[in-house]
Amino acid sequence: MKKFIILAVSLILCFSLSSCDSIIEPIDYVQNGIQITLDTSYKRSNVQKYTACYRSSVATVYLLREAFGDALTDTVSLAEYAAMVQNANGLTEEISEHQNYLSFEYETVADEIRLMSLIAVYKMSDCFWTVQFVCDSSYYETLCDSFESFASSVKDVKVTTEQQG
Repeated sequence: MKKFIILAVSLILCFSLSSCDSIIEPIDYVQNGIQITLDTSYKRSNVQKYTACYRSSVATVYLLREAFGDALTDTVSLAEYAAMVQNANGLTEEISEHQNYLSFEYETVADEIRLMSLIAVYKMSDCFWTVQFVCDSSYYETLCDSFESFASSVKDVKVTTEQQG
């Protein structure tokens, strides 16, 4: 019996140590002048209408780049852009201010599934970015801190590269 317990404990330790390969670690993704740090559970996915998309088993991150042009110039403030995003989507949620971005949350129902989103908007050197973190509403409370951390990691890599070089 003692040998069986030692063998069982050894097997449990072996399996738990071998699962260390699947530890989720941060990873930087760079796309069209933006860098976002997610974790290794997110994989790149192609979704029409979005500049980039990353999916995990429980959440999706959509990134949309809107270049400065005729209607959207660099004179538009970040607050004005956030209001434009809300108006375009029929939303009136409270906008929160962060160090390098503005954000708001909203809940929607799609195909009878309740989804919760954190929308973060950024003004970069040559464009605006909208980054939407989406998950089933039942997961949102657990994922919210990660979403906010991911949102805080966003960088304009064109500016970063120019500043370094």
